[in-house]
Amino acid sequence: MTKLVDFTGFANGSSPEGALIHDGTAFYGTTRQGGATFGGTCFKFVSGGSSAGIEELNDASANVYPNPANESFTISTDNSIQFSDLIITSVDGKIVHSKSNVSNFETINSSNWTSEIYFVQLTNSTNSKTVKIEQF
Repeated sequence: MTKLVDFTGFANGSSPEGALIHDGTAFYGTTRQGGATFGGTCFKFVSGGSSAGIEELNDASANVYPNPANESFTISTDNSIQFSDLIITSVDGKIVHSKSNVSNFETINSSNWTSEIYFVQLTNSTNSKTVKIEQF
């Protein structure tokens, strides 16, 4: 087992929890304790390579608009790539929306979501694409 992050010192956060989110360049996560108010911290970990043998696609493979979003947003993907799954998570790793059998054009209703950053992850058996979107 490889240790990814050393949470030394209470101010840096301790007790990592929830899912790690990967946006193609870094992993994001949260801790349960520590930080300025002792309620936990968010962290960013920049990795040196890809994960689990699944190829991260280039920026042109998926578009999310408008970004930032308000009531809804649209995900459009390259017609040459068929994604099978869509998972949208909040920064703390909670799944707020998921769907299988994804089409190349999806509109997501985000009107009841809180104002924060979300990660839109599209996957199939060999490819993955993660896009960060802001809800206001």
